[in-house]
Amino acid sequence: MISVYIADDEAWITIGLKKLIQKSGLPFEVIGEAHNGVTTLEDIKTLKPDVLFTDIRMPGLSGLEVMSYISEHQFATKVVLISGYAEFEYARQAMLCGAFDYLLKPISIKELTNLICKLKESIV
Repeated sequence: MISVYIADDEAWITIGLKKLIQKSGLPFEVIGEAHNGVTTLEDIKTLKPDVLFTDIRMPGLSGLEVMSYISEHQFATKVVLISGYAEFEYARQAMLCGAFDYLLKPISIKELTNLICKLKESIV
């Protein structure tokens, strides 16, 4: 089972992502969720999920800051950044920090399904 952690300050995003992942039928299990960057980082240190879906802009720490920690400490966690902003600079920063992918809100079912299939192939 591939472990997934979801972090977004909008509760409906975490709920929606969790449901879509569960409905995918793929071997993914959501092992935690948070609504701010500080809780996310603490949980990531302990849980060390295979995949982290995180909003770029959250209270406490940004998704980019959490991703920097993951990279610096060489966790194997693949990070997918989520944003409601279609700004090139966010996408550029995400790629420079080593993001696996970058999703724009609202996230389509097709887009998410394609992404989790790519994640599965890269992890297994």
